[in-house]
Amino acid sequence: TVVSDNSVCASACFMLFAAGVIREHHHNSKIGVHSVNMPNFGETVDAKSITVDMVRFLAGLGTPDAVLGRLVRMKPEEMAWLTPAELLLMSKTPVIAADVNDYVERIAVYSLPKIDARKYVSNSEKDESRRLNDLGLKASSLKDKLSYFSKAAVLNPYDAEILTNYGFYLHTNGNPLAAVDVFALSLKLKPRRGSTWGNLGESLSDLGDVQWASECFVNYFEYSSSKPVALNWIQSMINDRTKPTRSDAARLALDVIQR
Repeated sequence: TVVSDNSVCASACFMLFAAGVIREHHHNSKIGVHSVNMPNFGETVDAKSITVDMVRFLAGLGTPDAVLGRLVRMKPEEMAWLTPAELLLMSKTPVIAADVNDYVERIAVYSLPKIDARKYVSNSEKDESRRLNDLGLKASSLKDKLSYFSKAAVLNPYDAEILTNYGFYLHTNGNPLAAVDVFALSLKLKPRRGSTWGNLGESLSDLGDVQWASECFVNYFEYSSSKPVALNWIQSMINDRTKPTRSDAARLALDVIQR
């Protein structure tokens, strides 16, 4: 997660910043925390309870105690801007990564058919899933592609390439919402996989989430092994007037990339 130069990340935004596997902030950025209040009612008992829950959540992400202490002490109507020393702690403290099996169980069971997410994936299942993946790449019909990739993903839900292929054809078949879940799982396994970021951006833009899609396109560019190819791809989407939300997302991404 990144708070860019001259930008502000405060209140609930801090939870998103803290969730980053790698947290970056620029010299002139401002990051702030405070306790919770209830709209129109102030700092009620419920609000204080939510503050405790939020602190526990942030602690689970590896947020330093010094930062959590400032959050608790700061009144809801005020803002504690983190000092350079506290921001340094945020960038140096490792995130307590959740077991990937837990993530697979939460996400894959909804997006993959008939999967036992906690099962042990044997070598034979890995080999068979790769064979099915290859057959899916070679298949001529969309129905056959979906069938092969679906079976491959069920056999091995820990293979980022297979999941990306399955998500791509879910979207092609008119199901971008399911594709988003599959792409998210793929990126949990391989967060620097550029092509998957691009695919996720396409699905999100087709669902109308232009801002998030643009951020995905920026990640696609950042992780791409060929920046000229990535730029051409983004430019082609800008010029494609048949998909206005993709065009808008690509334009926003290009603005960020060219800064």
